[in-house]
Amino acid sequence: MASNIPSPSVTETVVRNAEDRHPTLRLKGKDYVKKCEEAKNRILEEIKKAMDANLAELKTLVESKMPTQKNKTDEEYEREMEKFNHDLTIISGLLKEQGSFNKELMRNVTDYLLETWQMRQKGATEEEMKNFKEVKRRENCDIYEKKAQNLRKRLEQQLQPHGAGGSAGGGAGGGVGGGVGGVPVRGAATP
Repeated sequence: MASNIPSPSVTETVVRNAEDRHPTLRLKGKDYVKKCEEAKNRILEEIKKAMDANLAELKTLVESKMPTQKNKTDEEYEREMEKFNHDLTIISGLLKEQGSFNKELMRNVTDYLLETWQMRQKGATEEEMKNFKEVKRRENCDIYEKKAQNLRKRLEQQLQPHGAGGSAGGGAGGGVGGGVGGVPVRGAATP
């Protein structure tokens, strides 16, 4: 019997694993704020590491599409390099966009962690905080995944040869695999 519960995205898994390695819901005591801040920084560092790996994978993909002179006339090679350099301008913008998605996710994670800790200070139960955090994590990671997958499709479309429909803009692109933003993340546990 199939489950109706959606499986978490890889992005969500990365975020949850980072949060689980640095639990904050049970922190108490006079150094509460300091301990929460330290845990938040460790969580964000782990997420950033995964996001940086994702961006590096995208850059590697772009580099792999750079034309080579092999089996081409000088004219063919020059045309391909001209197109690639034109596309590179567009692709650079897409990579910057991915970087802004990464920063947005980090801000959103920070916000819901802070909200969770404020809930504790106002007397919320551990279960209420856990549920709040899970909902916020899923919402933020789903938004991130959709934006990143769309960007990945646009990037792949831009990297296609002109004859295969490669031009700037949206539309359907190549397939998108699992991973953070459609790029597999090394060392990330899959759901």
